[in-house]
Amino acid sequence: ITLTSLTSNSAGITLTEPTPIPSNGYQYVITSTAGLPTGVGTPSATNMVSATALTANTTYYVYVRSDCGSSFGNWILSGTFKTLCNEVADYIENFDSYTTGSSVLPDCWSKAGTSANVYVTNASSAPMSPSNRLYMNVSATTSAYAILPPVSNLQANTHRLRFKAFCTSASKSSSIGYFTVPGDITTYVEIEPLQLPSTVIANTIEFTVVPTGVPAGINQLVINSTQPTPSTTIVYIDDVKWEVNSSCVEPTALTASLITTTSATLGWANGGAETMWDIQYGPSNFPLGSGTFENGVTTNPYVLGGLTASTQYEYYVRAV
Repeated sequence: ITLTSLTSNSAGITLTEPTPIPSNGYQYVITSTAGLPTGVGTPSATNMVSATALTANTTYYVYVRSDCGSSFGNWILSGTFKTLCNEVADYIENFDSYTTGSSVLPDCWSKAGTSANVYVTNASSAPMSPSNRLYMNVSATTSAYAILPPVSNLQANTHRLRFKAFCTSASKSSSIGYFTVPGDITTYVEIEPLQLPSTVIANTIEFTVVPTGVPAGINQLVINSTQPTPSTTIVYIDDVKWEVNSSCVEPTALTASLITTTSATLGWANGGAETMWDIQYGPSNFPLGSGTFENGVTTNPYVLGGLTASTQYEYYVRAV
């Protein structure tokens, strides 16, 4: 198959035709469940098919058989594709809920440039969050672009990108930008250059970028790493956040103690002089925004009750 169009809920597909071309065209089944069909598929008189009402960020299997009028060919798996992600208003990614390896990226992330030069790897430690991080490997002849999840408010000037980074070589740089044509590195536009710290993880810096002037229709930021010198450079990225650009400094040093079967005492260090906080909690790795909220909390530490026994939880806190 060749994808002629792809969104979060639809796909246009061209099938490679056999020789001879079947007299009545084809039948096809597009499904998120692997396994050869056992019934009748959707007829198509040509090798152009389309799928709608799909689910975002989902892998689909395309099964096809030839329709020769008086008989059908065998069902074959013609190919697979994955729908794009829906836009979100904010996100946090620390890479720790994924396996590691040269083919691994978080959901809704993608890469461009030299093959296999961007992926999730392990051995992350403080001041990055243990235990995984993003690996970007470049040289004078290779390039690496990490394409971040799509957001709905890139032109609103209300949000900022924050992430932690360091480099294994001295005096190297990176940048934040976007592609005017998705995935085409020749259309990369730089928003802000970044001078990377080196050469050990202890020198990690948290960068903050507030994008401005991004054209309408662009919904993904890109982290770029290209080096003009011959030496190979490894850039590590962690704790990526797309968040409200607030002057209200976030709390740090979150703790959980005095844990029982149904409660835990949560604590943190104030970001400023605030006296009120919002807490959001849920099962480990829950998507931010889908958790349970405790708003207007005025005590630190705070006893969080109503929990389920023998359950791993995660929580976030913000200053009010």
